Amino acid sequence: MTKEKITLENIKKDLRLTFSAQHHVKSVSLEAFIIPIVILAVCIGILTRSFWIGLFVFLPGTAFIYWRIVESKKHSEKKCAIDQVDGREDISISIEEFSHFSVETVYEPRLSRRKRNYKDVTYLNFKSGLRCRLYPGTYYSWSKTMYLSPKGIKNTSVKGNEFICVSLQGNHDAVCFYPSKFFELDDSLKKYVKKD
Repeated sequence: MTKEKITLENIKKDLRLTFSAQHHVKSVSLEAFIIPIVILAVCIGILTRSFWIGLFVFLPGTAFIYWRIVESKKHSEKKCAIDQVDGREDISISIEEFSHFSVETVYEPRLSRRKRNYKDVTYLNFKSGLRCRLYPGTYYSWSKTMYLSPKGIKNTSVKGNEFICVSLQGNHDAVCFYPSKFFELDDSLKKYVKKD
């Protein structure tokens, strides 16, 4: 089986998707708390016809809008940093040995009451201690033959497999990982692999 080449453009696409998935999880979390509080305050304000209740509604609403603006700006800065990646000095590349999958239950509030607030999240764990969260969606969508779902990644990963892990230099919040049995780095990126 021929391995597909990972280019800098492919890495940029995958980093954008990872940052977008993280941003979506964070933004839903705060909205789940703020919106019910504001609705409750408006109802109380209407029933009591009080100016102070209106002020009570205005302050959390303003704080929420300010938070959304700050989060959007951070997200835009991260996307801009990804778009400006043009060479080795901007990314960190390493070869990691896969150890195991772990499943943790995390609290992620949702706007809908039908969904559970606690969610089982799967992580890829590597021998070096690096952990990568598996977000829902399609991985390697740019690939002609190896686009995988999280379930596909679980089914094809065995202890001892090597993965190519890529992150932005100095920001290891989002890491893209590529199974070495399906992918290899483009020749222009091979010389920049960090040796442990």
